[in-house]
Amino acid sequence: MVSGTSPRRQGRLVGLGSAFALGCAASSAHATDCAVFAASPVASARGIAVTPHDLSAVREFGQSDNSTNQGPAFGVSPGGARIALVIRRADPARNRFCQALVITSRRAGVAPKVIPLDVQPLHQPYEMRGVLAHDGLISANPPRWSSDGDTVAILAARHGIVQVLGVNAKTGHSRFLTDAPGGVIDFAWSADGKALVYSTRAGLAAFRAATDREALRGYHYDARVVPTTSPRPQPPAALPISYRTVLLTTARDRPATDAERTLLDPASASGEQKDAVATASLPGGARAWLVPADHSSWQPVINLFASVDGTRVVCDAPACSGYLTNLWADGRHFLFLRREGWGDSVTAVYRWRPGAPPERIFATEDLLAGCDVAAGLLICGREASLQPRRLWSLSLETGQQSIIFDPNPGFARHALPRVERLHWNDPLNVHGYGDLVLPRSAAPSAGYPMIIVQYRTRGFLKGAIGDEFPILAFAAHGFAVLSVENAPDYASLVSDPSVRTPAEAVRLDITDYHARKLQFDNLMAGIAEARAHASIDMRRLGIAGVSDAASSAVYALNNSHLFATASLGSPVWDRFMFEVGGPALRTAFAAYGFPFDGPAARSFYEPIALAPNATTLRTPILVQFPGEEYLAGLGAISALEAANAPIDVYVFPGEPHITGQPAHRLAMYRRNLAWFDFWLQGREDEDDASAEELARWRALRAQLCPGPTKDGVPSQLCTQASTSTSAVTRR
Repeated sequence: MVSGTSPRRQGRLVGLGSAFALGCAASSAHATDCAVFAASPVASARGIAVTPHDLSAVREFGQSDNSTNQGPAFGVSPGGARIALVIRRADPARNRFCQALVITSRRAGVAPKVIPLDVQPLHQPYEMRGVLAHDGLISANPPRWSSDGDTVAILAARHGIVQVLGVNAKTGHSRFLTDAPGGVIDFAWSADGKALVYSTRAGLAAFRAATDREALRGYHYDARVVPTTSPRPQPPAALPISYRTVLLTTARDRPATDAERTLLDPASASGEQKDAVATASLPGGARAWLVPADHSSWQPVINLFASVDGTRVVCDAPACSGYLTNLWADGRHFLFLRREGWGDSVTAVYRWRPGAPPERIFATEDLLAGCDVAAGLLICGREASLQPRRLWSLSLETGQQSIIFDPNPGFARHALPRVERLHWNDPLNVHGYGDLVLPRSAAPSAGYPMIIVQYRTRGFLKGAIGDEFPILAFAAHGFAVLSVENAPDYASLVSDPSVRTPAEAVRLDITDYHARKLQFDNLMAGIAEARAHASIDMRRLGIAGVSDAASSAVYALNNSHLFATASLGSPVWDRFMFEVGGPALRTAFAAYGFPFDGPAARSFYEPIALAPNATTLRTPILVQFPGEEYLAGLGAISALEAANAPIDVYVFPGEPHITGQPAHRLAMYRRNLAWFDFWLQGREDEDDASAEELARWRALRAQLCPGPTKDGVPSQLCTQASTSTSAVTRR
């Protein structure tokens, strides 16, 4: 991925985190046997290939995805001298995370203070068809400093309910500062540091108690129930949010005043723009907002405007409209991020003074995540293709870039693959892009076997969407990997005035399979571009995906003979899913236009589902489903098993949409690596697959193609070999 440059001046990259070394002293106030910064056995070695275990041991902070508009994961102390963030490291052996509060200084040469935390990461909640749910993403959970700089507070679970945990920045001692029965959603310190204002769903405790009572006489089956998750009714998303204040000296808890509420809910203030996506204020009173241009659109363009001395000032420059995220004030200017460039692959930083044109001061194809402005700096988590997330800053005055903290200073010692950013156009002239990861070794005479991973390719190439496919370990085993960014939604590319709501957009997407064809064409264009840059063995292609990428993979299997094997991390849409998904799912997808029964349903699902193709599909498929979704895939699994199709299925208990338990993630990494090794390279590695697994796979191979393998080419390819993307499409 291309590193960032400043159009004003190239900033010198200054390493402030270089003084940090593995094994630095941690506070003794928290005895723990789960050290975030425990030394790795290969930490000091150079030239060691990346393994699944290395990827699972990468230290991380912030929200666990690669979205640009996620909230900050750090807190800057009063005065700006210190920065706090929570670092986590997976511990697969104990199936838990090790976490620590790291307080780092902005001064060079000052070692960070590491305070172990005996708490686990929190998940990002969201509304799903009327109930509260979480998909497995870890939330940003930024530390927040008291006004005297003595205490840092974060959110943490206590007896399963989220509360505010205060940590003494000097001693490391901690205590819970709230006891909200409905849990804490968000919080802020009062100006004097003597109180906390927090938001809560006060009715959540009552709902849980009522649900416990309902269990004694049987749950009523209705839209509250998500059967794949649990028969227990889920909390309604419409539970009202209340705002409260706890006085820390007395522990008195009372309703927040209107002024206190604005600390968490700025839109509640008089004169605020109620529909603003983001807002910021300059010291002189000028305010700016990011606001949807068209509230009736399902995917509105975001515009920027300000109010100066009561006068509305609209920024009508092209840079002030489009894919805008985040908004801050740095004292004299407003700052915002904008996605732009080829396929929106570039993140640019702009500053704007109302009445003047906006100025682009920085741009990069790296991922900038969880950004905030403090002390004249834009501070972000920054990732590159081969670089895990680091805390990075950009001086808004000089353009100088600095690394404030690097949680993984030894990662670059690995023998890393080559990465090239590719651009392409599909038949609709949609700009697509991806990252081609190539082994360090020269290509075999027949070319590299290649694995395609999909959906997002911004930031560190760890495990693709869902974090199940160990990209760098694939490359270390001799695979080329094409990491493909999804094409935009089909509905966003066409000018159809009848499409005004998300449901109407989905209805258009599924009409004539527009969305699936668009992703397939994007994928085919990416493969063709990869072949123009490297020698690829088209007989040995694999495809993998989670969520929508699983749907893209299944569509590609059903509509081409291109792929020799596949790995799926999620069920895909078929008729059976709606029988077990619950009333709310069925109602929502009826509005989208999905058919459920009869001949129309049978013909509709044939190109996009597995079950209708069970008798003809002979591509070996590895299935690793989360426990809260696998029921939705049983229709396809049963049909494939009844047809003797080559499928191997695993279920991970207690996992939602995104699998995240450390032991499960490492198991997925290792099994995916062994699976593609087996089918695409004829290699059996008992380090990553058990003897039982390898025996099952040999039986599948013998069932598929009884003849011997030749030249290391998987035997099932005797009936599927092809060397051209133009000759493989079946649709």
